[in-house]
Amino acid sequence: MQLLPAQVRAMTPAETDLLVQGWNEAQADHTPAPTDAEYEELVASYG
Repeated sequence: MQLLPAQVRAMTPAETDLLVQGWNEAQADHTPAPTDAEYEELVASYG
């Protein structure tokens, strides 16, 4: 059974769009991962 994209969108609740939008906004200001040097420093400090 193959569904067209419009059929899949019709089955997806509208709240899903709000959830994805909220998630993306919350993650937008996420701090970047530490560099290798910062990681090594953290490992040395905290084990």
